[in-house]
Formats: sequence, C-alpha cells, structure tokens
Amino acid sequence: MEQSTGMIIICFMNLKGGVGKTTLATHVACALDELGIKVLFIDNDKQGNASRFFQAETENTLSEVLAGSISAARAIQKTAYENIDIISADMGLAAVNFDIMLSDKYKNRNQKFLLKEALEPVRAQYQFCIIDNPPDINTSVYNALMIANEVIFVTTPDCYARDGMDLMLGQLQAAKNDRIAMDQGYNEFLPDRRLHFRGCVLNKYTPDAASILESLRKKMPTFSTTIRLTKIGAKRLREAAERGISVQTLSPSCGFSRDFKHFMEELLYTQESGKR
Repeated sequence: MEQSTGMIIICFMNLKGGVGKTTLATHVACALDELGIKVLFIDNDKQGNASRFFQAETENTLSEVLAGSISAARAIQKTAYENIDIISADMGLAAVNFDIMLSDKYKNRNQKFLLKEALEPVRAQYQFCIIDNPPDINTSVYNALMIANEVIFVTTPDCYARDGMDLMLGQLQAAKNDRIAMDQGYNEFLPDRRLHFRGCVLNKYTPDAASILESLRKKMPTFSTTIRLTKIGAKRLREAAERGISVQTLSPSCGFSRDFKHFMEELLYTQESGKR
C-alpha cells in the first residue's frame, strides 16, 4: 500500500450475504490493532453483526449520524481493542435509507456526501477506517463509496456470490464518476483522496474451486491470497465470533489464520492485487 498522510478508508462489499464480509472486515481491524494502528470501524449493515463482534452499544448509531441528529464524534465508541473505535449499527439504518431518499428534510443536503461531511471532524484521529457494508446497494452504501479509498469485493466459489460482480463494478464506476465530478478534493494520485478498486478476495476456498479463481482473475483484479474453508477453520471462526476475538488470537496456526496473515501482507505491502 502506498504511503499516505491521511486516513485510508477500506470498504468490504458484495451483493450477497454470507460470503464473509464481516469476518474479513473485523479481522483486518484486529490485525491493524495488533500493529498499533488507530482504526475507526463503521458498521454499515443494519444487521449489526460487526457491532456485536465488538460488543458495541446500539445507541447513538450510524443511522443517527446519517440523519444528522448526532455528530460522528458522539457516535464513536471505544472497544475492548486498544486501537479500535466503532460507530455501530442497528435496524434503524433501514428506515434512514428510505428517509434520505424520500423525505424533504434532506433536499437541501447532498445526500451522497452525508457520511463524508460527518466524518471530516474526526478523520485526523485515525490511520484507517474499515467499513462493513450490507449485501445491498443503498443510500448508506453509496455514502460509503463517496469516502472510500479502497474497495474490496469478498466472494465465495458459488455462482450466486459471483453473479453480482459486474453490477458491483458498474456501481463502483458510477460512484467514482460522482466523486470526480462533485468532490473538489478528489485526487487519483493520493491514496487518501481517491476511489480505487483494490480487488476481489476469494473466501471459503476449496481445491475444486481453482477454475473459478482463474475466471475471477481474468475478469478483475483479484488477491493472490485465497482464504481456505476447512472444518477446523469454520469451527474456530464460530468460537472466535462468540467470544468477540479474532481467529488469529484464538488459533494462530489454523488454516484461516495462516491464510489471513498472507492476505494482510498483500493488503498492506503490495500496491495492486495479484502481485506478491
């Protein structure tokens, strides 16, 4: 990853649920915490699974930040991790997404830049921001794309998870076009001021998915690292989620932990996916 003096915002996305977006997003935050890096985690999914992982309160949530009823600073909560703060989510996000689109009270605000404006006062406090998005393209997701610097698609080797890739790439390009047109601070050459598709990571990988991985690599930038699916790894993931700790902490030698370590090395120390 290139050097930057500002907060780098990474979005994890897929239009299908159950692919492991939340798992990878929370584990990236935990890995950065171990490196002593200050992280703001934003739970942008009304299901609030990441909020539960970090044992966050569901008061003063992202929905209220987007609605403008509280500041981002007031919504930020400490977690059990020294370097990770969180803005949590709850089911109120569903109502806010509809409200932003339909209510007259937002007509004098730039609906695509609500999150950008809210985060400006706190950006300097963090080196990274991790955003866990829902399996959807809605107003709050578009707001996330308006501030994201790196976007990672998380997918699994099944047709349902892969079929939405073209649609997501189209939405990503539309968001980038809006950023270029409307964001005066946009700069393609500055990592903290651009929108960059970092690539797709294949999660829950099994040996019989080699052809799927190859087809992904031909279609779009794809991380060299794959995250394997094993019975032991799946068990450790469930145990870690229940305890609110990373799998690396619980079982550093299991297949998931070893694969995830390689993924973090690729994320942090290579500029483009697929290059080791």
